[in-house]
Amino acid sequence: MTFWKNRANLILLAVLLLSLALCVGFWFWDISWLLFLPALPAFCLQLLLCRMDRRKLLRAVPLLLAAAMAVLGFYYAQQPGFGESLFGVILLLGAISPAAGAVLAWAVWGFCRFYRRDGNSG
Repeated sequence: MTFWKNRANLILLAVLLLSLALCVGFWFWDISWLLFLPALPAFCLQLLLCRMDRRKLLRAVPLLLAAAMAVLGFYYAQQPGFGESLFGVILLLGAISPAAGAVLAWAVWGFCRFYRRDGNSG
């Protein structure tokens, strides 16, 4: 079954796009929402990547992006200036939510794959 013919994939894609638009909207309204709101798009993106069986290395992309953001935040947090340090702390805090969403998606995908009755992977 192709990606576009699967109804669950289309629902995940719609939720991903809507939650990304919501994140952008909250960016202009109240930036404190961005500390936990990006978990939903990261969850949907990770679950979509896990459901695609062709490219298994693609499944690590959201976690690698969150890890890169955390490393960059840690680097900037060690800088002597106040602005750079504050930027680093914000990056570190902002990396937690997408990483948590991606890890939760891995857990859901693994649980559903393990307990699937018909034996099909995906």
